[in-house]
Amino acid sequence: MKQLSGIDANAPEAVRDLAGRLRTALEAAGYTGVRDAAAACGLGRTTVSDALGGEKAPTWPTVRKLLEACRLTPDTGWKRAQEAAKSAEEQGKQRVRGVSAPPRTASAPLPGTFTIRAPYGELPAQVRGRDALLERLREALFTDGACVQVLHGLGGNGKTTVALALARCAKDRDVQVFWVSAVTHDTLLTGMRQVARDLGVPDDLADEAWAGRASATDLVWNALDAAERPWLLVVDNVDEPAFTASEHGVPGDGTGWIRSSRAGLTVVTSRVGDPRAWGREATCHPVGVLSAEDGAAVLLDLAPGAGQVADARLLAERLDGLPLALHLAGSYLARTGRGAGLLRGLARDFAGYARELDRRGARLLDEGAGPNGERRARRLVGQTWEMSLDLLARQGMPEARWLMRLLSCFARAPFPLWLLDSCVLERFPCPPEPERYEAALEALVALGLVRIEEVFPAGSEAEDDWPCVTAHALVLEANALNAAAAPARERALVWRGAAAVAEHVGELAAGPRNWNGWRALVPHVVAGLCAVPREDHGTLLPFVRAALAATDYAVALNHLPLCRQLSLLMVEAAGELPQDCPEVSRVRRNRVHLTEGNDGVGLARQLLDEQLARWGADHVDTLNARRVWGRTLFDQGRWEEAEREFRAVADGHVRLGALDAALLARAYVVQALEPQGRARACADEAALLAAALDERPETEFSVRHQVAHALDAAGLLTKAEGVHRRMLAELEAAGAEDRPLYLNLALHCADNLVRQDRAVDALALVDRLLSRYLPGPAAAVPPPWIAELAGRKLDLLHAAGRLDEAVPELRALLDSCGRTPDGTTRASTSVRLLLAETLRELGDATASLAELDALESAPGDEADDAPPWLVPLYRARCLCTLGDCADAVTHYDVALAAASGAPDAAARIREESADCRSAAP
Repeated sequence: MKQLSGIDANAPEAVRDLAGRLRTALEAAGYTGVRDAAAACGLGRTTVSDALGGEKAPTWPTVRKLLEACRLTPDTGWKRAQEAAKSAEEQGKQRVRGVSAPPRTASAPLPGTFTIRAPYGELPAQVRGRDALLERLREALFTDGACVQVLHGLGGNGKTTVALALARCAKDRDVQVFWVSAVTHDTLLTGMRQVARDLGVPDDLADEAWAGRASATDLVWNALDAAERPWLLVVDNVDEPAFTASEHGVPGDGTGWIRSSRAGLTVVTSRVGDPRAWGREATCHPVGVLSAEDGAAVLLDLAPGAGQVADARLLAERLDGLPLALHLAGSYLARTGRGAGLLRGLARDFAGYARELDRRGARLLDEGAGPNGERRARRLVGQTWEMSLDLLARQGMPEARWLMRLLSCFARAPFPLWLLDSCVLERFPCPPEPERYEAALEALVALGLVRIEEVFPAGSEAEDDWPCVTAHALVLEANALNAAAAPARERALVWRGAAAVAEHVGELAAGPRNWNGWRALVPHVVAGLCAVPREDHGTLLPFVRAALAATDYAVALNHLPLCRQLSLLMVEAAGELPQDCPEVSRVRRNRVHLTEGNDGVGLARQLLDEQLARWGADHVDTLNARRVWGRTLFDQGRWEEAEREFRAVADGHVRLGALDAALLARAYVVQALEPQGRARACADEAALLAAALDERPETEFSVRHQVAHALDAAGLLTKAEGVHRRMLAELEAAGAEDRPLYLNLALHCADNLVRQDRAVDALALVDRLLSRYLPGPAAAVPPPWIAELAGRKLDLLHAAGRLDEAVPELRALLDSCGRTPDGTTRASTSVRLLLAETLRELGDATASLAELDALESAPGDEADDAPPWLVPLYRARCLCTLGDCADAVTHYDVALAAASGAPDAAARIREESADCRSAAP
């Protein structure tokens, strides 16, 4: 650290050791000197300097404040180190004065309160979701010579609760139960000595062993092996397996405190899940989160009057099934149900708690915790996982905390590990050595804080698989809260690392080969852009660039909702950036694309004028703004003006050598010529466009998409079909058949085939799409475009004079769409309406009315998925066909009233109903 010389070599060894440990802790927490460390913990600089330099043994309050500034728990290990340093310093002073230390005066002995009895009072009335695990443990309990059973998992997953349930079962079956805490080495040693005492080991033998003159581990285990009564030994919270090893052994080798025996069963609870830590004589059982059903049951057990089962289930899902969080939430609601917090307006039911949790975050959970103390710390969402990170820091892996803080900047979704390269790691105060971070990541996995899973983005430019790291949502939320409460320097370092990740994301191409990869990255772009601090432009800008790259992906995919979401986020973020920043111009262009009507026209013109004034006519930002202005004019029906703008844009990009951008502008020229009726000019331009595309097969996908539309508009149908089919093949190779863009292109291709008088080929293409998208027996919900495909097939059959074939196909399709829990989907609504209209057109108005009746009586308000005027309109048509014009007019009027907010639909209904009105009596 700066401003510090080396540790005083003449200081007692215990003082030097404490000084070294404190330096390591402060450096790992990001402090670089005495000044910022002293400011963070509210101590004088001299006090901090003395403590870190070994000039003076610090007091316990000083050590505690330094540790709290490092986000470390001032546990008994630190307390012993401080006491040893003080004692060594005092002894040194006495030796200098030539005075020996006086014997300590023993205070009056106090009664011992240490116990190895299991804390049965903490066991819930019913343990939920652990039946299978407890059955395996009970089987081991009553099997001679069973292996050591290790219950491992994330802190808060309920490992101790499972062990307690087994202990209760053992006690009820007259099995002697020993419950030993291994939170610290001292508690483990004290507990095992008590086990020896309970088994009748003479005090003199125990004294000799605990004085180091004999093996304490062998002494205890000889007594356990010789016990006449069957026993269960639970060693709880063994988060540092090294505590359990013998002097020259390793954990799990059968020579330390954890062993198997034919006389009883040993059960260990630990956050460490690496089987190598426990040896071959151990069976490891992961203890995971609870299902939504079991989580809801836990909440209802604790707070039975706090709401309905459905609300409890939703809250359990929000808490991701974490038993600790469920217990805290249920305890909170039990308290408020008894009247606590009435004056403060605290949440009193499951739904209210969920809303408050969304508002206040994970810190709300800790308000349901119990009394103070170390055990309470393990029951606080804000601290339990910090204890795991403290442990890793003590083991020389401070990188683990930085990794968790970094992950908390992004979404609660799989995070690709390839993003964590040296450019990211070098932003942190630890050496950017990949092997150190790999060791830290492995340790995080072993403690259950994260897990590794494979994501396979087909055709990605990355390798065949994307290893990703994931963590429980509440773990990341708690880390984000702790990061936000950290010193400013630490927060800045975390976000600079996150900005380096965003830089990587922004460099990924948006083409089809990377679409599966982008699907994994978009949640992180959105979450990061929402959370990144706005005041540091150097940190904010990479996230805006990443969002712009994600927008390119969304545009290429025709994913309008994602475009809108990203645009809104970017507009807000870009308001904090210098307005001459190129990224700000791109953000504003995207905003114009998504703004309709006169507002869009005004924004587009304003953007172009600003770019012209700032950069001149031939700058790329000006040309892009001019293209946006041209599209705005096109959408307004001002095609001649739009054509002029597009030609100017194309010429400008040619001068700059931006050939893809020029090709896009020329495609827009063709699209602007067609509605002007200039067929010859349109065809000539399209022919040049097709030739240019043939010369540049590597043209960007989104550009080729617009070229295909232009060729269709110009009537170059064979050429357009070829472009459509090549793009479809690319999407299939990229595994993107489930994307809306694939359907869009396929339907354009079908329309193209119809225009070529190849209706049979078009029908075959639509049939292939239907077979691809129809839900199988295991599918929950069919894709929303099933009805669109059905409508397109209906049109083709109608045009071919084969409408009678449509009825059985629509009924089969309706059956497929109905395979959902309540039998209702938006797709089935639209298909049933198509069936009803088809039956009427075939002359069976009675059957058509039966389908409409079925639609209106369907569960879940199925008819509500259709435009409100559609069902009464179809019913009016049927009644008119049956000659009941009076009733038909009544339903036409209902349809008109329902269409009052849709003028075009109302006009069509009014026109259609005229003949029926004139025929009505």
